[in-house]
Amino acid sequence: MKKERVELSVHTKMSRMDAVASAGDYVRAAAEQGQPAIAVTDHGCAQAFPEAMRAAEQCKKEGRSIKILYGMEAYCADSGDAPPYHVTILVQNEAGLKNLYQLITQSHLHHFRGVPLVTGADLQQHRRGLLVGSGCGNGKLFSAAARGEKRLSAIARAYDFLEIQPVWNCKVVVPEAGKIQEELRRINRIIVQLGDDLNIPVCATGNVHYLKPEDEQARRILRCSSHGSLYLRSTREMLRDFAYLGKEKAREVVIDNTNLLAERTEELRPIATEPTWTRPEDEQLLLDRCQSKADEYDGLLTDLITERLAQESAVVKKQKSASSYRIAAALAHDLCGKCGVPVMTRRSAGASLLAYFSGISRINPLPPHYHCRHCGHTELPACGVESGFDLPGKTCPSCGERMARDGQNIPWQDFLGQDGEKLPDFDFNIPGEFFAQGRMMGVFAELFGENRVVRAGATATVSEKIARYYIREYEEKQCNSFPEEVRARIVECLTGVRCGVQQYPGGYVLLPGEIESESSLPLQYAMDDPGREICTHFNFHDLTNAWLNMDCLGYDASDLLARLCRETGCEVSCIDLYDRAVYDSLLAKPSTTAATDSLFSCAVELVLNGLTDRELRSSLPRNFTGIRKAICHLQNGSVSENAPGYHKAYTVELAMAAVELGWYKLRFPEEFERACRCTYKNFERKALML
Repeated sequence: MKKERVELSVHTKMSRMDAVASAGDYVRAAAEQGQPAIAVTDHGCAQAFPEAMRAAEQCKKEGRSIKILYGMEAYCADSGDAPPYHVTILVQNEAGLKNLYQLITQSHLHHFRGVPLVTGADLQQHRRGLLVGSGCGNGKLFSAAARGEKRLSAIARAYDFLEIQPVWNCKVVVPEAGKIQEELRRINRIIVQLGDDLNIPVCATGNVHYLKPEDEQARRILRCSSHGSLYLRSTREMLRDFAYLGKEKAREVVIDNTNLLAERTEELRPIATEPTWTRPEDEQLLLDRCQSKADEYDGLLTDLITERLAQESAVVKKQKSASSYRIAAALAHDLCGKCGVPVMTRRSAGASLLAYFSGISRINPLPPHYHCRHCGHTELPACGVESGFDLPGKTCPSCGERMARDGQNIPWQDFLGQDGEKLPDFDFNIPGEFFAQGRMMGVFAELFGENRVVRAGATATVSEKIARYYIREYEEKQCNSFPEEVRARIVECLTGVRCGVQQYPGGYVLLPGEIESESSLPLQYAMDDPGREICTHFNFHDLTNAWLNMDCLGYDASDLLARLCRETGCEVSCIDLYDRAVYDSLLAKPSTTAATDSLFSCAVELVLNGLTDRELRSSLPRNFTGIRKAICHLQNGSVSENAPGYHKAYTVELAMAAVELGWYKLRFPEEFERACRCTYKNFERKALML
């Protein structure tokens, strides 16, 4: 079988405002060419690693295996004031991956000078498990050879492999412009001879920045300049480009040595697959806590609770996800105590009985039922209702106490999947004011210890709108317009190019405690600004479930409830969710006193304005189910529970917030107006900042 080359120098859209093809595009193209491996070596970063990994896994499923060589083209500097030069770094093994991550963290947090600099001292300290190449035309070896320096052997000995590139790729200054390519060939021959003399493999690399030759136009627009021919060349094209070295030597540098480097690297996963935050004892602790809550129920509901707990517990045991419940419960408890209001769980967490019994969620997902909190007696009603909050009042036949009415009838599969394939994902809505003055980090420090939690990163990229703006600006300068099919291709190339890393709103990541964080997950400042918080180098959504991702977002309903609780002295827990007057007021005619705005959520909008849709108002009963369906309508434009993105548990949570706010509005109208105005101003400021 014909042996193909391996490309060792590839820049993806994650190279900041520099390359215009995705990691997935390169991996699939290389696999189609039959290349056994391909390197991902973005400028100073590793953000393309997860996509490259996923693309390789997909290729393998399709019968075209390809190895990913994880690496980076580093901006290296021998000292703090020395000019930077480029080196190629490839990861050989797990130790090398950890060392690369430490270099990325050090370069971003301590040596950022317009670009993340890897100091010579740091590179030597973290060299284990890494292969270091001499880099492109901006590398120290190439530059020294171009200047005719005599110390080339000393420079070359610092590298594990030497690089040469097609003469179209590099820049060099010569007296006669027509002899540039001749001079570049001469420099490449010098580097090849150095490799032979010092027994260091010389590899032909492409310094790839786009997929196809025609994509050069997109990079020209992105960079406002053009240089070289930096597309992903085939083996045949590279052999042709280095034919001047002779057939045998061309094959050696293009095919043999690049495969040799690939064979010296292990198959790796750039992100951990096993959870880094689990504790074996959490499973029993979770079950014991939930069982103690289940023991508070007596009667007809007991068997149903036992069966449901067994079903959910079996899934949790299989997933080994009990620790996520423990952490979420501790976080919810801590936040409730410090916020003074219930923490709202977003999405479908309220579908889990384990989440309810462990104190994570305040939504009881069991069928509608009566429960006496005094003696434990339970009853399942004969009448059919969707929510236990809509049951008529009832006195306990055993002890005479007034019975609680609860249960929202939500299957656990909404949260964990039909076959338990979904790992638990707990997202919290809390008062936005709680994020001020670093109070959120204080909670994490108390729960997990100092420096165990960092903000989650979010890759900021060029949008389609901005891409079209770049193209339009270029066309105006050139006084020429692209055909529509060309413009569409350029837009696709430019969209998704990384322009920075910012904080993911409300996202936090728990770092493992037993090892240094930077060796397992690279870190940086948001937007490379030391005045901002440290966040993960990887995108929040690219971190697998091996990392505990905690999503805590400020929410206007929580803000209002917190203010109302303080101003009225009446705690949210005291509110009667069965109060018919509240439901009548919510579904009545729109308010004329409260100003509303698109900044507010549907729950707050319903409380401020009532339900303005006449048809919906007339068809909905004045009860909790009606409020929930109204919320669903405001969210999705439909009351259908089959609407895309619909989560019954979350609409129940929002409806509870609406009823609680409606209760305050009905009984404390002046305080409600003040709190509403203050919250509006806060959210208006936030919108202006965004």
